[in-house]
Amino acid sequence: MIEQAKQFEWILSSLANYVFKVSIKSINMFRDINGSYIAFNNEKALFFNLRYFEQVFAVDLNAYLQAFNSSNAIVSEIVNFYFVVTCHELAHNIYRQHDL
Repeated sequence: MIEQAKQFEWILSSLANYVFKVSIKSINMFRDINGSYIAFNNEKALFFNLRYFEQVFAVDLNAYLQAFNSSNAIVSEIVNFYFVVTCHELAHNIYRQHDL
């Protein structure tokens, strides 16, 4: 779980720093073992569910990291997924009720 948290932190901090140019202080991880949350926005602080990352992406990412090759499809999939999720959560900073 620690390694997966480090991997997830690297993905989120890279998106925050290099893509969205938002403060890393606004990015948080939480672990919801019973709920279905992927992420949420609370007063402009973004929270991403580590459990979701573990269940959906960690096994494939670990396999890729163990047998590193030139195909990085899983990395692209993860980055693209969390790019869209981050866009959605940042949209709440502009229009709070945008998804109702």
